[in-house]
Amino acid sequence: VEQVICDRMQAICEGTAAAMGVKARLVLAPDVRATINDPACTEFAIRVAQDVVGAACVITDRAPYMAADDFSVMLKLRPGTYLHLGQGRGPMVHETTFHFNDDIAPIGATLLGQLAERSLAQLA
Repeated sequence: VEQVICDRMQAICEGTAAAMGVKARLVLAPDVRATINDPACTEFAIRVAQDVVGAACVITDRAPYMAADDFSVMLKLRPGTYLHLGQGRGPMVHETTFHFNDDIAPIGATLLGQLAERSLAQLA
């Protein structure tokens, strides 16, 4: 499927460029794949998040969804997990109507700090 999409994008670029009397070059980043979390790292992050905010505030049964992020490249090099820090209902972070809830920043900082501290403690 990916190859078909890339081929079609190339054909569209070439056709549009020819129609406009210009040249076009399509550059693809094939290393950015679906973001797939490491199960052990995910379980670790869930436990830490539950300790920080309480189990009732940690959603663990979300259905998978189509997502790709450059973090997927990192996950190919090291096991890890990509998680969402919820801030209530509303638009997601990359939407134009998104407004950051400043009240969530201390919770996010605490979560990240605890993840780092507990990860390092496991190495000792």
